[in-house]
Amino acid sequence: MLNNIINVDLHIHSIFSKYKEDESIVENSDLKNANTLIEKLEKHNISLFSITDHNRFNYCLYNGFKEKIKENPNSIVKNNLPGVEFDVVLEEGKEKCHIIAIFNDNNDEKVKNIETNIKRVRFLNKPEEFYKIEEFEQILKNIGLEVILIVHQKQALDNQTKSDSLSNSTDRPYYFLKTGYIDCLEYNNPRVEGIVKNSLRDMDLNTPLITGSDCHTWECYPYHSSLNGEKRNFTSFKCLPTFKGLLLSITSFNTRVNRINNKNEHYIKSISMKGNEYPLENGINAIIGDNGSGKSLLLSLLAGQSINYYKQIISENDLKRIPNTDRFQDQYINYIEQGSINKKVKEGKLFDNSDKNYYNDIPNKEIFAQKIRIYFDSLITFVNHNISIDESRSSLKDKKIEIIPYEKNFYYPLIKSEINDEEIDEDEKRRNSLSNLNESFRLEIEENKEYYISLNIYDDLIKIKKSLNSLFEIVNQNYESKMMRNKIRNIIKKIMNNCETDLGTKRSSEEIERTRIVEEYDNFKKNIIDHIKLVNKKNIFPTFPEKMDGFSRKTFKGYEFIKTTLYHDSEVKDDFYKYCFNKNYADEDTIKKIQSKDVLSDALKNYSLKELEEFKKNRLESFISDKSKETTFISEISTNKAIGNTPGENSLVFYKFKIQEESDFNVLLVDQPEDDINPKRINEFLIKYLSSIKDKKQVILVTHNPLLVVNLDVDNVIHLTNKNNIIEVKSGALEYENEKYSILNLIRDNLDGGYEAIERRLKIYERNQY
Repeated sequence: MLNNIINVDLHIHSIFSKYKEDESIVENSDLKNANTLIEKLEKHNISLFSITDHNRFNYCLYNGFKEKIKENPNSIVKNNLPGVEFDVVLEEGKEKCHIIAIFNDNNDEKVKNIETNIKRVRFLNKPEEFYKIEEFEQILKNIGLEVILIVHQKQALDNQTKSDSLSNSTDRPYYFLKTGYIDCLEYNNPRVEGIVKNSLRDMDLNTPLITGSDCHTWECYPYHSSLNGEKRNFTSFKCLPTFKGLLLSITSFNTRVNRINNKNEHYIKSISMKGNEYPLENGINAIIGDNGSGKSLLLSLLAGQSINYYKQIISENDLKRIPNTDRFQDQYINYIEQGSINKKVKEGKLFDNSDKNYYNDIPNKEIFAQKIRIYFDSLITFVNHNISIDESRSSLKDKKIEIIPYEKNFYYPLIKSEINDEEIDEDEKRRNSLSNLNESFRLEIEENKEYYISLNIYDDLIKIKKSLNSLFEIVNQNYESKMMRNKIRNIIKKIMNNCETDLGTKRSSEEIERTRIVEEYDNFKKNIIDHIKLVNKKNIFPTFPEKMDGFSRKTFKGYEFIKTTLYHDSEVKDDFYKYCFNKNYADEDTIKKIQSKDVLSDALKNYSLKELEEFKKNRLESFISDKSKETTFISEISTNKAIGNTPGENSLVFYKFKIQEESDFNVLLVDQPEDDINPKRINEFLIKYLSSIKDKKQVILVTHNPLLVVNLDVDNVIHLTNKNNIIEVKSGALEYENEKYSILNLIRDNLDGGYEAIERRLKIYERNQY
């Protein structure tokens, strides 16, 4: 059974109060006229009420109303609770106050004996008589029923003007409220409500406030004894019309009082299983049960997801979801699977399923990639130079030349084409880099011209663009000049080679031999010169790129959406060497000492030197990709505090933003939202976020945490058990109980810490029976 929004009146008198009142105002307020009161209660939408006579309780009257209510199950009036209005002096020498005691009606024998147990202490017969606090407490103990104590307060709590208020009976009204001795305060009109609320606020107290009619003449209901009076706005609770419903409303006043009917048009009305329907609240629902009971299965079914793993169980139990309307679609659902929030954080995909682009791209990821590629190429160039020196040195060691003099002149001249090209690799790289930079800069200022004009810097940017063009022309001209000179060199070399080839066909054998000797001399000399050049050529070991910022920030609705990479403000050199080189070579000093191709081949991780290009395409790019991996998180601008350092904080801020700022869903399904969040922050934040939408959206949680059931004060609990793939459902509001089960007992027995959570919530006399 689900709870509804009901009006409550716990302060109505009858003829049994006549010893303290003018008999004329209560003489017709008796069982014979019960229908008169019931009709008036229906007119004012009162579902739960109590006859609370002065220091009296009449079981026949109480039971007579019970029977009347049973006669019309369709009536708005659902239940009456046993109650008494006691005159009590809390401190000696003070005036009496009126304390309304509302008793649990679960033990009819004890209810029958309420008046007997009052008389056992003392029966009041004169209007001015009262009970001392010790007598009052003894009466409650004698009665032995759970009780809710409500005290009149007709003025500010520091006002001791004579009245029947709490503040008139004690100098310490706050003590009685703070200790939980008094459960609730009653006021009579809106003006008094504001005064009392201010008093409570000044003392940082959250004591519940309710109104009662104090009606004596039932024909005049909801007024005292005449048809004149201030308009009545009765306190409404979202609860079952039972003592336990009232109890939970008093102990969680902020979540139960003055609720509004949810106007959410698209929600899941119920779960169907083997033809039986189990209703879901268009508010907050909690699914509980042991591991393997089918909680996640049910949630995925409600989300409209088809999972092969669950198909057999769904079929065996004939499980179906039943929306409230045929127009319901899966797009109305926001389904958050267990662990999905922090998985998305790690993957850099938080909020990636939104049609809004909350994150900016990280602008320098390609720059980071280029720096790593350049560093690796420079590293290989350095090592290759050392290898070349070593190979050149080894070649010279093995080089032998025989000195053979030749005395005769050459008939045909020797033509030597030792003309080398100028090196232009570096020139080409710089030319291309400046060209790309020029083009990017040009596009930037052209595509965003209006923006830069608005900042009055467009003309300055144009000047920079012209300067860049001029610098590019210098580099480009140098490159093209070298290209032209190399082209001329190649033409000359081709002609000279052709001539030498032609002369070679005309030489005699003796002259050919003498030519060969000259060439050997020249080659030997060239090898020495080349080696000297290699040794003397600067070969500087490259410097690993410095730490870079690798993040983006975007503000939206008081939040900063931050995207960051692994390389952000991080030294990644050690990781680079470990990733790219085998264990014995994974540091700069070892790489500097490599002087052979075989050693370099051994050094490269998972690849040989012959596969260097494949290494760069795969291994090196994989390292770049890994370090460029993005993480997404949020900070709140108001606190400037990053909320994304722990999995629990990631989840909290996600729920806060999703619940408070995004409204593109009607149904929120969450599997174990408590994961990674400590109990204190569940109480302080998560419960507050979820409570804020309980009258706007439908929320269905799978949870093992009693705080998210008891403290959140969910509207509906679905308890599952699974035996041999057959699922059994027990459901209802927190306060619901029948002959087979009690929802609070299911929470106590099935959730770790459930008993403690209920104990903290129900600080009411005789509460230990829960």
